[in-house]
Amino acid sequence: MNNILDLYIHKLLNSNIEEDKMELYIDLFSKFLSYSNPDYKYNGTYLNQYISNFKKVYYALKNKNIIYNKIFMELTGLGKEFELVIDDVYKGVYSLINVRDSEYIGYNQNKIIDDSVEIKLKIKNGEEEYLFCRSYWNLENHILDKVLKDVEIYLKAKGLWRINNETA
Repeated sequence: MNNILDLYIHKLLNSNIEEDKMELYIDLFSKFLSYSNPDYKYNGTYLNQYISNFKKVYYALKNKNIIYNKIFMELTGLGKEFELVIDDVYKGVYSLINVRDSEYIGYNQNKIIDDSVEIKLKIKNGEEEYLFCRSYWNLENHILDKVLKDVEIYLKAKGLWRINNETA
């Protein structure tokens, strides 16, 4: 668990960043560092080269965070303990005593900005564990319904789904 990463991402998600002000502040701060700190080995334009990438990640993460949380919350309705990892970035854990915990565990920028999600779901059934892995493209097109349907099909194939749509 990386508390610093999780805290950073949550602060980022809860921030309303205004692009024009952000660029100004980064430029000013970069120049401040270069003029005031002799140990800072870069010139005043160094940080500015990362602004475009930061914006891409920021907006993509805001969108994907909604998807990540929706998938996690819907899967809690399975009635099975599970661990969920999405894009090697987000992790959710659910136990039958209604403990829900989610956190950010990685910062793979390529996966964050990609128009897909990679689901790794470890479902616990007593002493047995089942692993469901799948990637989904085109996030705008009913991704949540697709994930839930595929997990249901998987659980049925493993004999973990009852006919009345309740988990075994």
